[in-house]
Amino acid sequence: MSDPAPHPDPPPPRAARAPRFLCDAMLGRLARWLRVLGYDTHYDADISDVRALALCQREDRILITRDRQLAQRARGVQALLLDSHYLDEQLARVVAACKLDLSQPHLTRCLICNRRTRAVTREEVAPLVPPYVLATTKEFTRCPKCGRVYWPGTHRARIEVRLRRLSA
Repeated sequence: MSDPAPHPDPPPPRAARAPRFLCDAMLGRLARWLRVLGYDTHYDADISDVRALALCQREDRILITRDRQLAQRARGVQALLLDSHYLDEQLARVVAACKLDLSQPHLTRCLICNRRTRAVTREEVAPLVPPYVLATTKEFTRCPKCGRVYWPGTHRARIEVRLRRLSA
């Protein structure tokens, strides 16, 4: 899942934008959930520590890791060391430590490749989604990079339940 191409636009100054993250190889599920929350989160299970630190420095990303040694080597990079193995605890720790805004729109990024999704018409995705979904759904988004199509399905209710627990 490496993304060798630079982002199309340079990032705005940190004060003017939401935090951006890089989750290490042990935190793939957390990376996906940060994307659900709408946060730019780089994840590559095969990235070396050296490349991860360089990417954090170059793109002003916060390193999130469970690797104590990696966190200690993160000179010049903001790093968040997580102790828990449990997703809900990891997510709660990141939300609290980084003061993430849980009220911002969710599901605005591709969960696979991290790009912002774009609204598309039903006609554009008709050949790509099951007939029942096409007949019962009005809103679709699509990733401009990998082409994955998203729609508000039953998974949205499960996401909202987890987010309510997180907000409590």
